[in-house]
Amino acid sequence: MEAETKQAIRLLQAEKARDCDGQLLTWLKNRLFSQISNDFTTQELNRVLADVVESDGSVGLVKALLSLGADVNFFRRPSSHAWSKMTQRHPGGERNDILLRATIRCRPETVSVLASRADQANLDSALHHAIVRRDLRVIATLLEHGANPAPLHDDFQNLIYHNQIEIVKLLLSGHHLPCLACRSTALRIAVECRSLEILQLLLKHWADVNYRNAIALIRAVETGRLDFVATLLSGTVRASPRSLDTAIGRIWQLIDNRDDDALCDILDLCLSAGASGSETTHLVTDGFLELVSKRKTRFVETILHHKQLPEQFGAAALVEAMRTEQLGLMRKLLELRPTASTLSTALSYALSISIPKVQQEAIRMLIDAGAKGSCAADALVKIVHSLVAGLRYGDKVSIARDHMLFRLLLHDGEADVNFAKGEALQIAVRSGCVDVVEQMVAKGPSPQVLGAALSWAMELVDRKQKRCMVEALLRRPLDPDAAGKALLTVFQTDPDDVALYAAVGEALKAPKHNRKTIFIELMSRLQHDHINVALTHIVFEEQPDISLAKLLLDSGADAAHNEGSLIKHAACNLNSILLNLLARHAGHNEEIFTQAFMAVINKGKQWIAPDHLELVDILLHNGASPNTASRAVVEVTEHLACKQPAAEFGKALLLRLFAAKADVNYEHGKALSIAASCGDPFLVSFLLEQRATAASATRALSAAIFARHSQETLLPLLLAACLSPESIDGDQTFDAVEAEPASVLIWALLQNDEPISSEVIKALVHHGADLSYTTPKSRTTPLLLAAKAGRTDLVRFFLDHGAKVSVKDVFGRSALFYASRSGNVEMVKLLLERRSLINDGSLHEASRGFHVQVIKLLLHAGHDPNYRSTKHGCRTALGEVALKASPPRDIAAAEEALDLLVSAEASPLLKVNSKTVIFLALDNRHNVNITRLLLDRILHKTLNSHENTYRSGPYYYSPTMYVAKGILLGPPSNNLLHILRAHGAEDRFYASWKHPQPPDAVGLPEEIREYEQERRACARHICAPRPNHATPPSNGRARVAPSNKQSSLFSGHRDHSAQKQQLRDLASALFPQKILATPARAIAWSICANGERII
Repeated sequence: MEAETKQAIRLLQAEKARDCDGQLLTWLKNRLFSQISNDFTTQELNRVLADVVESDGSVGLVKALLSLGADVNFFRRPSSHAWSKMTQRHPGGERNDILLRATIRCRPETVSVLASRADQANLDSALHHAIVRRDLRVIATLLEHGANPAPLHDDFQNLIYHNQIEIVKLLLSGHHLPCLACRSTALRIAVECRSLEILQLLLKHWADVNYRNAIALIRAVETGRLDFVATLLSGTVRASPRSLDTAIGRIWQLIDNRDDDALCDILDLCLSAGASGSETTHLVTDGFLELVSKRKTRFVETILHHKQLPEQFGAAALVEAMRTEQLGLMRKLLELRPTASTLSTALSYALSISIPKVQQEAIRMLIDAGAKGSCAADALVKIVHSLVAGLRYGDKVSIARDHMLFRLLLHDGEADVNFAKGEALQIAVRSGCVDVVEQMVAKGPSPQVLGAALSWAMELVDRKQKRCMVEALLRRPLDPDAAGKALLTVFQTDPDDVALYAAVGEALKAPKHNRKTIFIELMSRLQHDHINVALTHIVFEEQPDISLAKLLLDSGADAAHNEGSLIKHAACNLNSILLNLLARHAGHNEEIFTQAFMAVINKGKQWIAPDHLELVDILLHNGASPNTASRAVVEVTEHLACKQPAAEFGKALLLRLFAAKADVNYEHGKALSIAASCGDPFLVSFLLEQRATAASATRALSAAIFARHSQETLLPLLLAACLSPESIDGDQTFDAVEAEPASVLIWALLQNDEPISSEVIKALVHHGADLSYTTPKSRTTPLLLAAKAGRTDLVRFFLDHGAKVSVKDVFGRSALFYASRSGNVEMVKLLLERRSLINDGSLHEASRGFHVQVIKLLLHAGHDPNYRSTKHGCRTALGEVALKASPPRDIAAAEEALDLLVSAEASPLLKVNSKTVIFLALDNRHNVNITRLLLDRILHKTLNSHENTYRSGPYYYSPTMYVAKGILLGPPSNNLLHILRAHGAEDRFYASWKHPQPPDAVGLPEEIREYEQERRACARHICAPRPNHATPPSNGRARVAPSNKQSSLFSGHRDHSAQKQQLRDLASALFPQKILATPARAIAWSICANGERII
């Protein structure tokens, strides 16, 4: 260094000699007013330095000159000497361009030495030339010393255009980033230049995919590059629903020209990312129908995978799929479970399909999807119409097809034959289609529908056809009024053939004391059907005529007629005399008497009375099933428990039921549990004697204990149960006090004060305790309780015996969640080995507790550190640490935990309620400690990012202003500002561009700052006094002298109409309610700079 210093002095002496020889006066002035203390002036030093740089001299010589006083920034500094004031030369100093020259031609080491002494203006100016030079080391040197690439808009975009990846990486890695607008604009250029790597770099540094109506995303769609679209949608700044909707619109325009898989995959990405808006709505409505008609199957399936079609468009899509014979697509649409009205519309259209095979398959698919009952009724009416027309014209092909469709709708589709007052049945009756009528009658139309059809049947001309039709209709209960009218018609029109029916009808209308005599007269001529009709009428009377009923039964009437409806009716009315009469003639019939007994039970508990013991005996003796008797035991126990006066009757009734093979263990011993819960020891003892199982006895014990009986009541119940180790089941359910049912195994695991040993719990499982039992309210299982208690051995045992590893409680928390919360490494490892579900909030729990080993395991298993957990307020794991963590005892462990999250690419800039991680840390109740920890480890890198801004109303706050303005939710502390400023935090506080800026605004973005300056300039222009226009100037135009800023806005434009429109737009944007609030100001605004009115 000494040699370089000597060389520098020689050069300076030479320079001084030239000054002395050339301009003596200048040399004397410099000597007299020199600002340095050595023998050389600043100008001499700077000139020598310039010469060295021009010749790319040695780095040591440059350092020597700088140490002697050469100035990188000013060739001549501002001076206050009298000479300078007198001559008024260079009052503001003269800038030095030495760094710029060095950047253009010198080695990086020289640039580094000069840059270390350069100010910001010099660094920024030199960066442009370094980029032009394309020397990576020079660029890196300038950036390292603080050069700001933000103003270099054209340079940055030119680098993107020419795919200068290494230089772009350098610019994005500096202390200052290119402006957000440049980064966002560069996205489009990167897409157009097919540079995926640059695209990823930009997105990683918060380039906005939504910039300028998401033009980059639109270009990616147009190029058909799926990888570009996927990269744009996965960036740090997420695509908004509006941007995605714009992309959907562009995809729609390209579908006709490019029906390729890539475009369909791009559509899938946009829909899955949450596209919504007018274009998306069109896609799932009219656009969807168009895609169906054009057979764009892949696009249709993609839309169905993400969107729910409106009902009317779902029906239209089904119809269109059938019209174009796309059965595969139709099957996809039906998987969406369309509404009944949609299915009905589609089914009606299916009848018009011309190809029989396609038609049948379509109808069958609709029926399988739920087009049954009322949905199929309208189609049934239409197909009956078609069938009748085919029969009329003798079209055999049409008849065969319609017969098949009719059977399909009626039997498989279970079409409602009562639809539209039985229109389909009436059509078939009028047309004399006996076979069709018989099939519909078999489906049980209502008496009213049958009555209406009967009136049409009576008008048939063909006597044989009429008789067959009437017989078919009379197989079901008929409306009495219609039947009477039909009988009258028969008697009037054809007395020889059906006079007996009329006679029967008249006989039933006769007074009771005469009816038996009339029937005795008619009996010899009555047929079997006549007698059954009469018996049905008798049984269903309010007070049945027992003697006449006996006469009819003895004469051949069928007691089990009409599927045993007579027996069921007598039983439900508790008429034991009539029931006994019918039972004697019907004989043993399990189905009928089981249904009859069940109908009695379902009607109420009136049958549980001493007067009805005989009725129960009749039902049981003639075939009522043991299962029905078991149900009766439950009803009797519930009705008679603790009713001492009825104890003997109850025992007698129960003995009859058990004699009929009733099972006391029916429904897990429900009767026994009811008796125990009511506190009836005698009934409990009696029921236990009826072969009650250990499980039933244990349930009864549980019911007794938790019914809160007094000691005097409970003791006899316990003695009656004769409890022993063999009489309890490990899987017994009981009701917890003021809570919910739980099993014995659950109860054992809940004993935290005195934990029950693992051996006992395992023994319960071995004896049948149900590991899948889930409490109805909290949805707790044995596995979850073992995980909460940290009992790893039991967790392993439960999993080995079939417990489901991913079961969750009512809060959505799994065993892995609780194990991660407690930091139980062994248990977490076990649960992950059993493939517990990922992204369930477990990583949040482990991160909040700084459990390093658990975090490692979870990350290795695939848990996403950026997953937003709804159990944690939609925060990420890092956000959970910031807001909820307590100061760690082990700082090293906490730092290691944070490093793990960072290594897994946990983003500190993901927002929750407009707050990034730094703001959540400031809201923490231990905000000083947590903020310091996070800043030291992670957040210092992104602290001054423009994305690290919180918006509240119209105002934006940086972290420092968030604290200074006192809007943080955590405890206020002066230490917070000290910590933030120690890490170089910048102040930013400003309003959005739509609102006036506050007086203390600071750190405004460039765009908002320029907009605010223009707004204030306009305001000053409007409020300024105007000259009197009554006497115009000699040139015929009034002129206003605007400021430099205003002149760029209001003058220099030849197109006056464009100027007027610009002023209107600016006025409406800047002064919606203030400037134009008064007529005077509105008029003032209407006068433009050259005196023309624009409003």
